[in-house]
Amino acid sequence: MISPTLLMCLFFSGFVAPPAQDCLHSSSPAPEQQARKRAALSATRQVNTLQANGALRKGRAYLTQLEMGEAYAEFVKTRPNAPALVFERSGEILPGWQLTFDLTETGYWFMIRDTTDPCGFAYISNENGVIYTAEPIR
Repeated sequence: MISPTLLMCLFFSGFVAPPAQDCLHSSSPAPEQQARKRAALSATRQVNTLQANGALRKGRAYLTQLEMGEAYAEFVKTRPNAPALVFERSGEILPGWQLTFDLTETGYWFMIRDTTDPCGFAYISNENGVIYTAEPIR
């Protein structure tokens, strides 16, 4: 029989794997999670599109988060089936997805993170328009 002290030492030294987490966006996610993930990817693309198109109308490089919300409200008027995205600083862009946005002197970056996923899945992008997937190292 292994003593509890030895078991703790093995656990903290890395010889015993920690309990597995149930990641929502694993290699075979449930259909409802696939749909949520597609909606978040679409929102990520929309942020980059708003930045690429909207800032030119404002006469400067990039929009603030509030200005993105205003530009999206104008966009939705011409597309009634567009998803309801929220660009408030403290709110979720989509249910269960948190937008973190930062406008810098030379560009912008943002992350749309799944707040319901214990593994912390997220989409990340910046002024280059390339979208990356991310999750914390486990």
